[in-house]
Amino acid sequence: MDARTAVFALVSLRASGIGELAGKLPYAKTTVYSKVEGLVKDGLLVKIRGKKGPMVAVSDGWRPQKLREAHIRALSHGIDPEILLRESTIAVWRSLDKERSVPAVSKSAGISGKWAREVLGFLRRHGLVEYTCRKPILAEKNGAHPLGPVLDSLSAGDETKAGILRIPGAAPFEQLLATPARIEKALHERIDEGLAVKETGFQIRGNGRGFWVMESAGGEPSLEKAFLRKLMTPDGAEDDCIRLLASGKLDFGRLLSLAKEAGCVNEAGCFMDIVNSIRPLVDKTVLKKFEDDNSGPMRSFLKSLRQHGKEGWEGPFEKRWKLDIHLDIGAMRHTLRAL
Repeated sequence: MDARTAVFALVSLRASGIGELAGKLPYAKTTVYSKVEGLVKDGLLVKIRGKKGPMVAVSDGWRPQKLREAHIRALSHGIDPEILLRESTIAVWRSLDKERSVPAVSKSAGISGKWAREVLGFLRRHGLVEYTCRKPILAEKNGAHPLGPVLDSLSAGDETKAGILRIPGAAPFEQLLATPARIEKALHERIDEGLAVKETGFQIRGNGRGFWVMESAGGEPSLEKAFLRKLMTPDGAEDDCIRLLASGKLDFGRLLSLAKEAGCVNEAGCFMDIVNSIRPLVDKTVLKKFEDDNSGPMRSFLKSLRQHGKEGWEGPFEKRWKLDIHLDIGAMRHTLRAL
């Protein structure tokens, strides 16, 4: 472990005076002082006034606090946090979004094959990575390791660029679907802005420069996954899914494949058919592919709206798609008019 890591690790455990740090750590005083100043300059430590004089503590904010957690957890598992938190180690961890070979890890992480093998070996020795095959090496994350979620967060990157999905439309707020790790980061970084986390009731008043509505996704979000996720909710079917169709950005081949996996080809095809009956947004050849794959016994589509009854327009769609349909056609028309 280098001196900088040791200083940060000790302060992570307890805010300390600079003299106390120099007395406890096995480094020269000048080295400790310079590392403290460097960490303060980088925004990871902050100087505070203590009962016995000036002290340093871990800064507020997502990254300093996440690094604090990583240092403490790494030490508790006998792992050198300096090696664990190197850019190359984080890049290798990020590359393991699925089972990968050493050459694939090397290419994804942007490091040499030899170094990729070294980093994978380090992660495997500490139980963070498992080899599903040894010749050739195929590696995957050990999802049960307590340090996994911390590394996922640190490797998530900027939530405004990747792993976060904006729902198209003219709503007076940013509607975002993101991984839990990125939402955690956004909560820390956007605490001064207006935001709400969907389905939790948590809402923060902002500075008037915008409002974010965040929704947690189990994995990396995509437009097609968002469409199917939202299709099974009244708000999604009456608004968000229509906006996604109108965006022209959906990959209908991928959508059909995901719908087959989720067992909701009928619902997706039926919804697009209903939208087309109001305003053509989907090519007929796409609908034909969904219709060719619809199957299964009659089931309810949005039965949470059953209490509103039927309006008479549903019959042809119910017969064609083998569904008991409960949709507010008026709300759908309103959204389409607003586009």
